[in-house]
Amino acid sequence: MEPSKDRGFNPSNVVKLLSMRFPLEQSDQQFNDAEESMCTSIIEYILGVREADESLIFRHQDSDSSNDDESSGEDFAEIEETKRKLTAFKYSRTQMERIVRDYDENGLSFAKIQHQYKMVKSRADFARMRKYVNHFGRLEEAEIKDDLLITFQDWVRKGYHINDRDLHLEALDIARRKNHANFKASTTFIAGFKKRNNIVSRKVTHSSTTKQFVDVEHQKIICQEFRDDMKSLISSHPSKNKIFNSDQTGLKLELRAGRTLAIKGSKHIRVVAQRENALTHSLTLQPVISADGFLHTPVVVCFLERHPPAKFREELAEFQFLHYIHSTSGMMTSDLACNWIADVFLPNGGEDSVLLVDSWTGYSRAMNEFGAQNRQIEFHIIPPHTTGDVQPLDVFFNRQLKAFHRHLTELLCRLRPDFVVSVRRNLAKMLNLLIFQFTATRFRPMIQLAWQKAEVVALKVLIHVQKEAFVERS
Repeated sequence: MEPSKDRGFNPSNVVKLLSMRFPLEQSDQQFNDAEESMCTSIIEYILGVREADESLIFRHQDSDSSNDDESSGEDFAEIEETKRKLTAFKYSRTQMERIVRDYDENGLSFAKIQHQYKMVKSRADFARMRKYVNHFGRLEEAEIKDDLLITFQDWVRKGYHINDRDLHLEALDIARRKNHANFKASTTFIAGFKKRNNIVSRKVTHSSTTKQFVDVEHQKIICQEFRDDMKSLISSHPSKNKIFNSDQTGLKLELRAGRTLAIKGSKHIRVVAQRENALTHSLTLQPVISADGFLHTPVVVCFLERHPPAKFREELAEFQFLHYIHSTSGMMTSDLACNWIADVFLPNGGEDSVLLVDSWTGYSRAMNEFGAQNRQIEFHIIPPHTTGDVQPLDVFFNRQLKAFHRHLTELLCRLRPDFVVSVRRNLAKMLNLLIFQFTATRFRPMIQLAWQKAEVVALKVLIHVQKEAFVERS
């Protein structure tokens, strides 16, 4: 027997099916209590089903937020047929939404619905009405989510701070512009939108002003032009050991990693520092590397000394790989930059050389004094906001140098707790050893690789990193 396609049922047919499934045997016996109880249960079940809403299968499952906007899976022909049948009601979509809401939320019985809305002739009509309303409700939400995603992506590009409340307000504003008066930007809606588009809460790691938001494509063009100019210059230059890159990099007095190993599930992770102020105060290093892969010494170290001791130079005189200076901030100044070039850079092979530096304004005086007038140094300024891409020291040296120093600091703090790493003389010992290590021949391929990764040289460096890899991983 082929089942009927109608969603309703006839109780008589149910009885016939039961008699076919369970043939009558010994029907002359008296009915017992168990059989009467079973019969009562069946009757109550049938009556309950008949009173139930035949359109339960079309109820919107609001708890399943991930399927809110999957309206594209509806069969188009079925929706069109539903719309055709609903035209006989001559109810607007707003009126149909009110009818469904009265039944679902306001508790009106189906009899009252029929009494109040005369064109609702049967439960099948009401089921079609519910399906129509739910279908277009999902379409409305899909439109709102599409526009909300476009707005969110624009906010991200502009660097705005965004939270769930911002999404909520923007979704309501989009719904208002689209005349979707019944839309509610619920918590479930926002959660579904975030899940579908892989949007999560992330910690802010960098802040900058709006002036620093430049056109990305324009930035790429500037980088490529600078790289092309440097490739042409370096390839035609007779001496790669006369092409240098110098940059200032800050170094904490007690440099520690921001992460440590702990038992999984630990709520509070506590580590011990030798001196609390050493975690925030810093000094400045100014390394110089050449295109042929050497770290030039001595390296300038600018200590933070508001009141330097009388024996400052005597105390640090034994460290031959360092050139020590001081300032009240621990940072370089234009005067110190000029002194560095005159006292350190030029006497150690810097004459008639090419020097790549960033756009720090402190170099202006040095460029006038040693570049344009005397022609001792050919300065090339790296375009602003591009040092992370085209400056060799930033691309593949400073980070490795700091990783080595961090590892040395943590070893000493653990193995020699009496050795206070932030004391000036102890810090100078560590830095002197650090610079000595990086002048070793085995680090030459790594320094050459810095120039290659910055894409300012045309040569390809084939390196086999073993000991150097330790620096990169750390």
